[in-house]
Amino acid sequence: MCFSMDVALDDLVIRSVTGFCNTYLEWSSSGVKNAVLEAIESIESVTKTLETAGLSVWTKRISLPIPRIDLYRKIPGLLSEAITKKDYLLSAGCYMIEEIDYDTLLNLVELGAYVCLAYSDEEVAVNKLTKYLIKLSSIDPIYTTQVALSLNGLPVETPYFPISTSLYGKRIGVSLLYPNYLAKAYSEGGLEGVKKALLRVERELSNLLKGVNIFIDYSISPWRDESVARLIELVTNAKPYLNGFLYGIHALNKAIAEASLILRKMGGFNKVMLPYAEDSYLIELGGRGLINARDFIRYSSASVPGVDMVVVPLDEYGVKGLILDALAVAYLKNYPTGLRVIPVDNEPGSIVKLGRFGEVYVLNY
Repeated sequence: MCFSMDVALDDLVIRSVTGFCNTYLEWSSSGVKNAVLEAIESIESVTKTLETAGLSVWTKRISLPIPRIDLYRKIPGLLSEAITKKDYLLSAGCYMIEEIDYDTLLNLVELGAYVCLAYSDEEVAVNKLTKYLIKLSSIDPIYTTQVALSLNGLPVETPYFPISTSLYGKRIGVSLLYPNYLAKAYSEGGLEGVKKALLRVERELSNLLKGVNIFIDYSISPWRDESVARLIELVTNAKPYLNGFLYGIHALNKAIAEASLILRKMGGFNKVMLPYAEDSYLIELGGRGLINARDFIRYSSASVPGVDMVVVPLDEYGVKGLILDALAVAYLKNYPTGLRVIPVDNEPGSIVKLGRFGEVYVLNY
């Protein structure tokens, strides 16, 4: 299928094409494998269409639904047979942290799966998550990047991992890597330019993927030099460590919300995201000691998620306190959000290597 791209879509990258599996899949070796293969078939078709049109697809992902509690320990075995393509990321669905044991969680992340954790009891959730993260990190800090706590206790259907869970049946979710694209739109037309850019994206993708059951998560998330922090700074003219930065987050969130009155394919979070270890500018500021973990609690009051990919020293009380404060902010926001903390056995200011995330400075609490 040929498609003449609008020049305005320069700098736009498809961050992910995610296939959401049937929520009533059969939790057996063949059932899970068939669900994964069906998702792959849909993803490959959509990816081919997008790439033929000149759009780059960064990652391909599969999201499973919520499994029954009595099946938790069986899931790693089922997934080991279902994961057939190494170039795919897979979310294993959402699990109650009160019910999942450490060995099952470890088995899931060792397979490369991403895991959303929900909860019903805050105190139990905080204590177990703190212990689980420290134990996982002692084996490999990368494992903690694959686990997130849903701070309002509920799963979300979004292309963003690890919170991603299939909730509404088979369909395709699309996320975007577009801070630089939106920076150009803002430079040319301010916040109105940002809103017009969002509408243009939906128009083009809808035309391109006619007949496909898709939704688009318009969240603004970084990857290295595609910095969300720099985009926010452009909007508000305030550094991430200064007053006024939160207003830039709010202004962009408001632009997405106002555009949503017209957008018809929106789903997921649709908010500004500030994952520390994925934004080169934030990492630079962390290395210079200009921001610390507490700043991400501050960001979390306006962004979704604000406490994400935060690399901190391996300290039980520090990790627990960070989780508690993030929960407190999430309670007031009453909006779906998540948390990822990466405790490492290094001092603040030192550099750790986090696989595909590259080198990251450890933040002080």
